Amino acid sequence: MLLVVYGPSLRGEFLFDDIALKFRAEPEYFRWTAWQAMQGDRPLTGLSYWLSFHAGGGKPLPFHSASLLLHAASASLMGYIVFRLLTLLGMAVGYRASLALLGAGLFLLHPAQSEAVVYVAAHPEPLTVCFYFAAIALFLSAVLLALDLWVYRKPLPALLREGWRLYTLLAAGVALGVAVVLRTLSTATTAGFAMQDLQWWEYLLTQGRAILLYLRLWLLPVGQNGDYLFPISRGLFEHWAILCWALIAAGLAAAFRYRQQTPLVWLGALLFLLVLAPTSSVLPIQDAAVERRIYLAALGLVPLTLGLLLALRIPPAWMRAGGVAVLLVLSVATYQRSQVWASGNAFWADVLAKNPESWRANVAIGLQALEANRCQEALTLLEKAQPGVAANFQASWHANHARALDCLGRMEEAEAAYLRSLQGERSAAVLSQLGVHYGKRERYGDALRVLDEAIALDPGFPPAYSNRGNIHARQGDCSSAVTDFQQALRLMPGNAAARRGLAYCQQQAQ
Repeated sequence: MLLVVYGPSLRGEFLFDDIALKFRAEPEYFRWTAWQAMQGDRPLTGLSYWLSFHAGGGKPLPFHSASLLLHAASASLMGYIVFRLLTLLGMAVGYRASLALLGAGLFLLHPAQSEAVVYVAAHPEPLTVCFYFAAIALFLSAVLLALDLWVYRKPLPALLREGWRLYTLLAAGVALGVAVVLRTLSTATTAGFAMQDLQWWEYLLTQGRAILLYLRLWLLPVGQNGDYLFPISRGLFEHWAILCWALIAAGLAAAFRYRQQTPLVWLGALLFLLVLAPTSSVLPIQDAAVERRIYLAALGLVPLTLGLLLALRIPPAWMRAGGVAVLLVLSVATYQRSQVWASGNAFWADVLAKNPESWRANVAIGLQALEANRCQEALTLLEKAQPGVAANFQASWHANHARALDCLGRMEEAEAAYLRSLQGERSAAVLSQLGVHYGKRERYGDALRVLDEAIALDPGFPPAYSNRGNIHARQGDCSSAVTDFQQALRLMPGNAAARRGLAYCQQQAQ
């Protein structure tokens, strides 16, 4: 069933932010060792990417397969966790087995999980959650084993209090994790308290609406979007911010009030909010709402859902039949989302249909038009996106705008756009593109100047060498050109431009 539901995306391509991942952004990644790939803040994610890269020569299938296997493992653990929780509540064996299977199925087949499962850049989600669920499963097993063996002839609350040594170790681990996160955030541009255009209290006000969105997507998974561009609430009453938080508080109070009658609802609501707290409270993140945050939050949503079903006192036979029907409906919805995530064209078309003002979607489709040499269409889409472009993407937008203008032959405007991009960020890629632009205009001195700067800025950037080699070749200096082409090929053996240039110079030497 899982392979059928996720079949389209399993055969899908890289898209969205996948282009920025190291195995795609680093030309020499194929030479990296596993240890090199593990450097950074997410060593296990780096190792997983490295293994997937070498398993399929950089093709998407192994990356998708790894996430799918982790998802299946996490679903199994979710079923085990639910079973153990129901054991603690004293539920009959047969009924708790059925509910555990339903809980695992909800986690496995719910369309709200699709982004975390099929989006390669979101691979840390299934990887982290698998370990997270395994730790919880072990903890619950230890608690039940202690009760079964009657190691402590005390009630469960007293037994839990006896585990202070374990909790001390857990607290030390949490403290270490917080320190690592704070260190990462100190240099981050898309998250953290240093963000210039998003204050912590504005983000907090916005998150009430985001939390309700996640809850709605779980209970009624329609209108899903890969790029919400969630509007920020900059005041108590903007976008109903205070009302959203009031609804959350009222729901939590009701769950607490009836915790004796519906303990799973209380536990699920509490876990849901606690798990979301790091990303949905006071720490600003550029993307205020993304569906992959539901993935770990399902730790609370699954018990919450089962608790609500138990509160309805549905007969067991009806519960089983209804559960199967719900899982089949969810499977169809997940299959449809899997089709959306299978290709860049389908993904961005879906985003644009639901959010026509999405600057990311307009830029992405504009770049696709540019690659197809539909220059005017590309320019129109890029300029439509410009008003909403995030501050940290402005330099990149100007570079893409310059390429579209260049494609249309509007050379003076293109040069000005390249220079605006470089004012925002000195980038070897943009300098290299500007060098090509100057080469088209036969301004070879300017071309060599900016290409020299690109190489000085990033000596490991292959296109700068192949582009400089082309300028030397046009000037009749094949000796210098060959040196540049050979260096480009050392850095990137598949560099087609360098191969063509080298063949041209070798032909000229004959």
